[in-house]
Amino acid sequence: MKCIIYLGHHKTGSSALQEMFTRNAGVLLADCILYPFVEPQGQAYARALLAGGDPDVGLTFKVKSPHNHIGYVMQTEALKGNFIPDRYQPLPTAAQMFQSIRDDLARTGAQTLLLCSEVFSHYGTRQPALVGQMLEALGIADVSLYMTLRRPDLHLGAWYSQMLKFGRRPRPLSAGGAADLYRTAHFNFEQALRPWADAVPGSRLFVHSYSEIMAAGGSEPHFTRTFGIDTSRFTPAKGPVNPSIPYALYDLVLRANRELPVPVARSMQKTLLAHRQRMTLPPNAEIEVFGSAVRAEMAKRFAPMQTYLGGLVGRSRFFDDIGVMSETHPVPLADVAGHAATQARAVLTGRRAQATALAWLNGAGN
Repeated sequence: MKCIIYLGHHKTGSSALQEMFTRNAGVLLADCILYPFVEPQGQAYARALLAGGDPDVGLTFKVKSPHNHIGYVMQTEALKGNFIPDRYQPLPTAAQMFQSIRDDLARTGAQTLLLCSEVFSHYGTRQPALVGQMLEALGIADVSLYMTLRRPDLHLGAWYSQMLKFGRRPRPLSAGGAADLYRTAHFNFEQALRPWADAVPGSRLFVHSYSEIMAAGGSEPHFTRTFGIDTSRFTPAKGPVNPSIPYALYDLVLRANRELPVPVARSMQKTLLAHRQRMTLPPNAEIEVFGSAVRAEMAKRFAPMQTYLGGLVGRSRFFDDIGVMSETHPVPLADVAGHAATQARAVLTGRRAQATALAWLNGAGN
């Protein structure tokens, strides 16, 4: 029996992988690979899929990422807080989910267990003991781990987009927002990875930079080739799985999250993303969201982590382009605010569902 665990990271293609495996759980099982569903909604989806059902039917947000449930519940139980997003509620206990996995392994006779969740990356920074607890609960000796890491400044920029998409109201990255993330898995890659790396032999640890993954065609082909997973019979996803908000819209979306009712802000955001191609916005590579002082601080803090990560993969530097992290981009984010608002107005105008957002943008949001 083998176990393959994808640890993430966020914004490195994890959502695309999860949806691909969810849609094709039946094909995987035919190849003796169990991609388990651990709560009733997902289990109902899996039964329908195995009966020949349409993979698009019942493919809710909750169903798309079944192993996030394990990560959120384990953290909630261990830390006595609530790490479970509302969109995933309700969920079974961790013990029930692991029993479900063991039952499915016994029932199906699968030879490989495949788990895929970026939420596992948070164990190291929140409660490292969860790594051992999870591996013990699975009870499989042959475990391989896979993780993709994005250069810290690029990761923080991408994660900021995700926070905005969730409706959060974080401080700007240049004004404390980056510092708010220094102790988390979104910046402290060493702490996020170390307990996992210590748990398996180096030959079964696969850690890559995001640039390597993209050069190889993206997360799906790289991961599946690494572990010899046959995708020739897979049903593909329809379009981008988790598109990011462009840097140029960060200030606008942040203000909308702070000033508009949640449904209005969320609807406006979705409309802007759906019609992103209609907007002429400067590319992310030109816009500065941190500022020189924050970039210098990030470089200083990340230097020892770069050494640790390089040691894991047998080279002096994990990110070959780490020096670029200290370089500011030519266009300050504030300088594109007016242009971004103009482009947003053009998209929202004439859409009755966006009347409130457009009025805000033409008035207080101007």
